[in-house]
Amino acid sequence: MENQRNQFNEYSVAADNVRHQDTIIFANMTVFATITGGLIAFIFNSNPVITGWLRIVAETAGGLTGLAFWINAEIYFYRFHHFLKRLADLDPELGFRQYCTIREIARPKFRPGMWAWRILFFAVTLFWVARAVIDAQG
Repeated sequence: MENQRNQFNEYSVAADNVRHQDTIIFANMTVFATITGGLIAFIFNSNPVITGWLRIVAETAGGLTGLAFWINAEIYFYRFHHFLKRLADLDPELGFRQYCTIREIARPKFRPGMWAWRILFFAVTLFWVARAVIDAQG
């Protein structure tokens, strides 16, 4: 009985951690979109037009921001799936079927949601790097 109570407490904490990691991922995406939007407005809509080294520095900052948020997201994805896996392990022991039936846990190599985030971060980072290279050349 004591063991099951400890498992249920662990299950409750792990479920809280999954919700927390999920919230953090979306909160970080809001900050990332705000920073990216601000840099785009700063570079492309400023009056007078920003040119030269300041533009290249701002575009490089955009690329570094994309890379930093991408790395941060990977850390949160790892934690999210770690806790999700632990919940799936505890499910049968507690008589639950909430997490042990999730397909992404059974096939951890392919997670479409994670790949969508990765493609987004890659595209934004690539955009900023390409802009910095183009402006540095001409």
